[in-house]
Amino acid sequence: MISGPTSGLDPVISDSIDRLILRVCEHLKVTSVVVTHDMRSMRRVGQRVFFLHQGRIHTTGTPEGLFQSTDPLVHRFVNGISTPETLTNLSGLVENFNRISGQSLATLDSLNQFVETNTQPLNAAVANLEAFSGQLNTVATELHHMVTTNRTDIRDAIQSIESATHQISLLSSDLQDGKGIVGSLLKNEILKEDFLETLHNLGSLSSNLSRHGLLWKPRLPKPPSSTAVYTGRNPLR
Repeated sequence: MISGPTSGLDPVISDSIDRLILRVCEHLKVTSVVVTHDMRSMRRVGQRVFFLHQGRIHTTGTPEGLFQSTDPLVHRFVNGISTPETLTNLSGLVENFNRISGQSLATLDSLNQFVETNTQPLNAAVANLEAFSGQLNTVATELHHMVTTNRTDIRDAIQSIESATHQISLLSSDLQDGKGIVGSLLKNEILKEDFLETLHNLGSLSSNLSRHGLLWKPRLPKPPSSTAVYTGRNPLR
């Protein structure tokens, strides 16, 4: 298939292209399908013509047969005769193009005005983004250094928490079975639930530290406050 081989070419070059197509087809002994709107080219290279209209085959025949056709549609096309409907469609197309062009220019003007009236805020926003990016980079560097230099301390802390969790697990077994001193003392159901929840929280903390290598630093003790301390239920529940 050859699509539009002479589109946009002058008559001399178009004639050379048509002759080249004929020579290639004759030399290779092949059949070519040429898609074209060039009626002179169609006459030179075509042997059988399929005239398409709105995506369907409207009629077929030889090149000369199409030029001699009495079908109004075929006659207007091969002879280049426009219709009032065609002119109306072209006028509508031009109007649509002008409208879209005007809208595009208005949009560009609005964008240009926005940039001109908001230059300082935009520059400030860009500067803030750059500063924030630099801060993130600094935090990442410090965090990497902290993890690298405190790896041993972190491992020891995790082991201590795991050991404490194991000891509390043993106490929990005594509690649930009612054995030992802990099982004898913790008969209160509320106290028992609080104790079990504390055990669960310690287990979760140990698991998270082991899985993610979570880094934390103990906070310095705060000075005693004169405000009354909340003495209610465990807030983690």
